[in-house]
Amino acid sequence: MPRPTRRPLLLLLLLLGATLLARLWLIRQGSFDGLYGQDPYAYHNYAVGPLRDSLLALAPPPPFHWPPGYPYLVALASFLVGVTPPAGQLVSLLASLLIPLFTYGLAWEVWGRPRQDSWTPLLAALLVAANGQFWQSSIVVMSDLPALAAASLGMWSLARYGRQNAPAGWLWLAAGALAYAILTRWAYALVAIPATIYALGLLWQRPRRQALGHALGAALCAFAELAVTGFHRGIVTEGVPAKVDPALQCIADWAAELELAVAVGAPSFTPAGRFNSHVLIDEHGTVQA
Repeated sequence: MPRPTRRPLLLLLLLLGATLLARLWLIRQGSFDGLYGQDPYAYHNYAVGPLRDSLLALAPPPPFHWPPGYPYLVALASFLVGVTPPAGQLVSLLASLLIPLFTYGLAWEVWGRPRQDSWTPLLAALLVAANGQFWQSSIVVMSDLPALAAASLGMWSLARYGRQNAPAGWLWLAAGALAYAILTRWAYALVAIPATIYALGLLWQRPRRQALGHALGAALCAFAELAVTGFHRGIVTEGVPAKVDPALQCIADWAAELELAVAVGAPSFTPAGRFNSHVLIDEHGTVQA
């Protein structure tokens, strides 16, 4: 079975090390803590606050309006670097190193295997690593890159499972990784759709008993992970006018005090039901829309 030549991979590792040093230099020179808007603050405060406390108490995760995949990583990182924003930056930086490697592996499976000296996987990895948005996302406290890393791992693993007589472990790893991507960013459910169709096509080509065993293992890896999210806990009881209205008024008071216009997400209540909406508050603390 052909294996990728080491030269492109070693070059990629050197370049990734150089980009990591460059980003660390940018963080240090700008004294940037990765907190640049309401979303990073929400992730950080939840991860190093109530979620971290629940881990210490071995209790279920407290309610949160976003999926908890990224906050869990930040909470775990906080045990290493402390209850500070660098915990979230550390997770994003590590994800930024893994994504080009997973891209390299995926490109090798798709384009590189027929030729051991193929440089196409290196080009694919560099196109990812050199992206400006990628650099920005790698130093902020956000879930974008951790979710992309999980999805990239899932697709590479699925491509490995596509090899003839590949072991079931690659399918199970793909299922778990894609489930974690969804657990981190809901949008990756769209990636899981074509991945599932492709996996079903691969399973159809295998002996029925073997395919059933592989499929059940994948289901356990994915559904068990998604079932223990906890992000939906308490939303029904918390999302009521009696609790939402005072919170919005508090934000409006802060906006007026700081003379700052803000936009926040909050449920709107109508006779037809409850809807997610954006609330615009001007610098005088008045709700405009």
